[in-house]
Amino acid sequence: MNELEQKILDYTVTHWQKDSTGISGINIAGAFGIQHETVLSIFNELEKQEKGTVRRDVKLYQISISQLGDQPKVGEPEEVNTHIFFPSKDVLTESFYKENFHRLNTPEYKSRLLKGYSQIHLLYFENEVLKRYLDRREIYGIENTVVGGHIRLTYEYMTALSDDEFDKVAFPTIRFGKRHLTNGNVAITVILHDLSELPEKDQAYWYSHEIEDPQFEPKDSDFEIFFGEISRRNFWTTTTRYKK
Repeated sequence: MNELEQKILDYTVTHWQKDSTGISGINIAGAFGIQHETVLSIFNELEKQEKGTVRRDVKLYQISISQLGDQPKVGEPEEVNTHIFFPSKDVLTESFYKENFHRLNTPEYKSRLLKGYSQIHLLYFENEVLKRYLDRREIYGIENTVVGGHIRLTYEYMTALSDDEFDKVAFPTIRFGKRHLTNGNVAITVILHDLSELPEKDQAYWYSHEIEDPQFEPKDSDFEIFFGEISRRNFWTTTTRYKK
């Protein structure tokens, strides 16, 4: 691996550690001041070296912002065909330990993201995991149907907080689905992104209820509905280019 390839690989790792997403050739070209075609060639070479995978021919929309006097001028979105590079789990896991994330008490599900698991990777839990929230209805609002539901803090709880307390609240909306297991039980399933946003204590609680090797019923129409909704979630779509 030559010096430029290593620098670009390191840049993709840093980007993943920040946003847990792949990075486009357009972004790399702008960051390094090199030709887009050169970046695409390096992506291909890194993939050959098993340093990551490439999603080719992705259409993104690029927005140019220039300064006109005291006011920024936003250009029309321009469609761009590019590739997206995703550093491999091996590369990301090596970086995780090299940069001592394991010594920083990084919570379980945040750790898995840093090691390269997809944001929409599904994890499965015993149904009892919901009890913590069902028993505290004054704090948590829960929608719970045969397909799935969500957990979020109630409006009444949030509005009763002081400004300082409100600023310290870090509980996201958790969307969950349900999937039938071959033993007759129903597992709760949540994507990794949502779990990684939970406070550290809640991540430890969910981890204590995680099912390591779930066995699923071959046909599950309720889960298919939930999975379809998750598949349509998008975490980034736009590239912004700034001009002086």
